[in-house]
Amino acid sequence: MSIDSPTPARQPPARRFAAAARYWEPRRIPYNLVLLAVTLLWFVLAWPRSRAVLAPLALVKLGGLAALANLCYSTAYLVEFAFAPTAAAGTVPRWRPVLWALGVAFGAALAFYWLVDEVLPDLGAPPATTSGGDTPAPVASAASAVESSTRASGAT
Repeated sequence: MSIDSPTPARQPPARRFAAAARYWEPRRIPYNLVLLAVTLLWFVLAWPRSRAVLAPLALVKLGGLAALANLCYSTAYLVEFAFAPTAAAGTVPRWRPVLWALGVAFGAALAFYWLVDEVLPDLGAPPATTSGGDTPAPVASAASAVESSTRASGAT
């Protein structure tokens, strides 16, 4: 390397961004595939409650979450430009694969948490079933139980 070759910090911003995009953008697809796998695993494990996610409004919400996940992926560019002066020109910094792996693990954990803690409770409790199979058992409300007990005792 000659003394006159520009370091990443001295390269024009457009060139630095292009170099960063050449590294990060091909890895966006595996990132999204990992998040999709986490979502599908959650969907299968939460069945039959997760069936409600197939409603149009719920699918729109999941699409919004996917867009937010990709926005979070783009924060790698902020780290890239913060640490770019530490990398030699024309080399891939050693921290990039570590940052990618940590980002994927964090994204997967965050997706799983969001699905379990935020989406699943919104779906409501699974239908109660009789011990014999898939037929929902009758569920009485507390008010109707009190009403029937007062009638039985003869109170008015």
